[in-house]
Amino acid sequence: MGVYKSFALRIFINAREATGMDLDTCQVDLIMYVLRRGPTARTKLMKLLFLIDRELHRRHGATVFRWKMYKYGPFSREVLVTLDDMEIYGSIVSRVEEDDIVYELASTAPAELPREVKEVADQVLETWAHRSLDDLLSYVYSLEEVKRLSPLGKTKQQMVGGKG
Repeated sequence: MGVYKSFALRIFINAREATGMDLDTCQVDLIMYVLRRGPTARTKLMKLLFLIDRELHRRHGATVFRWKMYKYGPFSREVLVTLDDMEIYGSIVSRVEEDDIVYELASTAPAELPREVKEVADQVLETWAHRSLDDLLSYVYSLEEVKRLSPLGKTKQQMVGGKG
């Protein structure tokens, strides 16, 4: 993860150990912050969270979620687990719409984010929250680290060529 540049960010990232809560508070707060802009499909939410974490890592050397590159780009099992936990605790509700699951806040409870995380989230959301899923996916899939990596650590060239 790298060296933390901000004490507040380090506390945010390590909130689970500090509080002893079942839910990872920092993950919950970030998801709540994103969902405050309105109902969001799972695929779009996953990619928005990835872009926020990517920028957090670039600026501060830390991420909120752990990411893997899969067939459909960046994926975090922690996002899905957190969403499931939030639904169980009644923080969010989900519904199926077209071919995706859509999440929305069940209440207007505040999400408390450190300034550094809020700044990055606001920047990413300002750029991408209103854009179409196709635009977002095109951008994410064009990122060098996403193009380079694929499941099982094979490059896309190896997958296409059937080698490796």
